[in-house]
Amino acid sequence: MEVRKYRPGLPEWVLISAVAGIAAGAFFGDYARYLEPVGKAYAQLLAICVYPYVIASVLLGLGKLPPATAWRLFKHAWPAYVIGWGVALLAMILLGVAFRQAGAPAVLDSQAGLSGVDFISLLIPGNPFLDLTRNAVPAIVVFAFLYGMAIQRVENKTSWLEILLVIKSASVTIWNWVVFVAPLGVFALLASTAGTMQGQDIAGLFLYTALYLFGAFLLAFWLIPSFLAAVLPVGYREVLHELRGAFVLALVTTLSVAAIPGIIKATENLLDKCKVRDEMASDIIGTNVSVAYPMAQLGNLGVILFFYFCALYFKEPLSREEQLLLPLLTLLSTIGSPSTTVDAVPFLATVFHMPESTLNLWVAAMPFTRYAQIALSVAGFALATLWPTLAFYGKTRVQPMRVAGVFVMGFAILGGSVVALRAIHPELLAPQRVSYMTYTLGPDVTEGVDVTVYSKGEDVPERPQALLSLDGLARIRSGGVLRVGYDPIVIPFCYRNNKNQLVGYDVALMYRLAKDMNVRLEFIPITHSTMTPMLRSGEVDIVANGVFVTAERMRMLSISRPYLKSPMALLARSAVADKLLDRKSIGKQTELKVACMVSPALLPLARALFPHQKVLPVQNYDALLTDPTLQVGLWSFFEARAFAMTHAGFTAVVPQGFSPFLVAYAMSPKAGSLLRYVDHWIEIQQDDGFAQKQYRYWIDGIPGDKQKRRWSVIRNILHWVE
Repeated sequence: MEVRKYRPGLPEWVLISAVAGIAAGAFFGDYARYLEPVGKAYAQLLAICVYPYVIASVLLGLGKLPPATAWRLFKHAWPAYVIGWGVALLAMILLGVAFRQAGAPAVLDSQAGLSGVDFISLLIPGNPFLDLTRNAVPAIVVFAFLYGMAIQRVENKTSWLEILLVIKSASVTIWNWVVFVAPLGVFALLASTAGTMQGQDIAGLFLYTALYLFGAFLLAFWLIPSFLAAVLPVGYREVLHELRGAFVLALVTTLSVAAIPGIIKATENLLDKCKVRDEMASDIIGTNVSVAYPMAQLGNLGVILFFYFCALYFKEPLSREEQLLLPLLTLLSTIGSPSTTVDAVPFLATVFHMPESTLNLWVAAMPFTRYAQIALSVAGFALATLWPTLAFYGKTRVQPMRVAGVFVMGFAILGGSVVALRAIHPELLAPQRVSYMTYTLGPDVTEGVDVTVYSKGEDVPERPQALLSLDGLARIRSGGVLRVGYDPIVIPFCYRNNKNQLVGYDVALMYRLAKDMNVRLEFIPITHSTMTPMLRSGEVDIVANGVFVTAERMRMLSISRPYLKSPMALLARSAVADKLLDRKSIGKQTELKVACMVSPALLPLARALFPHQKVLPVQNYDALLTDPTLQVGLWSFFEARAFAMTHAGFTAVVPQGFSPFLVAYAMSPKAGSLLRYVDHWIEIQQDDGFAQKQYRYWIDGIPGDKQKRRWSVIRNILHWVE
């Protein structure tokens, strides 16, 4: 007998590619980032047919029904959708508790959240073509439903329905083409992700994947079949037996659409068992399946759990308002096939202020979550087809006590697993504090710059008198040295890390400025009181340590164009943070003891904001760590957030109704050409992406690929690269 050799199919190749991608990321480390464009191209190919498919599916499913039949079906079908959506949403929200921050957040911003989002435009398709360009998925779905119901009342619509069927079939065909490059795309995505993620982030992504797999499989193979057994005249085992073919075919092909023939066959078998003989039965089943396919993709609702994870991963906590709207927007934006999520994720990322890389993270996790997503969606099809069809013919058998028992037991298992996980491994679920003291300047910043950092003013050599009399730019060119004044206590702009290295956002930008001017770089220590005289005398050329723009400084010095705008913030102990969200609330806190740095920009503002409280001038806000009676400090948001993200028990509060601080570079009042040079240079750094990269690292506290080298085999074991 000839023994046939086993040849892996597409699902096996995707899994092999995923494992190989992770291995490549671990081996090459941050060098794997060069594969990111390949992975991004794969993600965009997945998204190319989402809108044509969703629109065609909804229009076709609703449009071919007679209005009377559609209404009758709706009356029997809506409970299945409400229960299906409700069960999936509650399950994902409950599992999302694992990622939710306990206690007060590190950031409490009264001005952030959804205040700038136009929800009417997101939900009402005033201009569907504009909605397509701005990725407004909910509005597109509403548009399709309205037109689908209207088409029901149109005569001679067969040719139009055939066109919609062609579009729907073409979309599936293109997806099948994209599937052939899935191994390459998955390999590139997983390699670039695994190569650049830090250890705690990899653990978080693994935890998200494990939680989703657990929840989705529990719903797909136990809770939903058990519920069907409690409302239909069949048992749990019989439900699974009838759906076996649908599950197997969908999971083998990793396409939920492949389950439709199995769902139809299972429904026909149950009708036959109930002795239903009706010529319209096939139309009723077909209609239910057509509507269920885009509407009952319950596996897509895992996006909710993913965004709870992203809030922790990207350190962008969701406000209460955002947490309430996330389920609704997810439900509306994920209607369609599993690939619909590829468009839903960037839409939700925009609404909830997540970075562009959110989509890459979602697609990177898809090889591991795909099977659970497909299984839960197939269970959703079964729920939205079997129950409404048998209810249409009056063949249901609802057992309320059994239904209640199924839900109680199912959610007890989900909730118990989260509680147990929090108890066993709380460190995996707690928000990661940013350790700014470990941050360093990457080689892409320091390479090629000759730098000297002076710690004491008396060690600084005097400049020749001939140089002091020159214009700022001429002085730097003639002496070949750029002298930067710094105060090493201004995290995250300019400070010393735990290795006593001078680092920070402004420090990185000054390295780039010296490199662009092709001169040496010297950092000269200054204080608030010495900054102005040292600039006016020419001892330093520029001051770069988060300098606030004030009227006094603009009168005494040359101030560059602002390169950052930071809201005013209160660095508060977390216990009182929620009482400081607006001017009125602040005024009621008469017992507060307020600290304020000795700064011409901060101290007058603190005394005006807290006229009835004691304001204590301090040299820096480490005083809050040593004096427990101090409850609040006045600062800029960037600095307050850096402090709060580094130290547990503190929250950076952004109250309403206050003007932001403008941050700029200070120069001599006679800077002249240097001021013009720096203004243009700031614009160039913002345009070429260097400033944005430093902002992400130093201000947002998100490690970049070159700032902190991730562990890799070629670097840490083989030592092939530095």
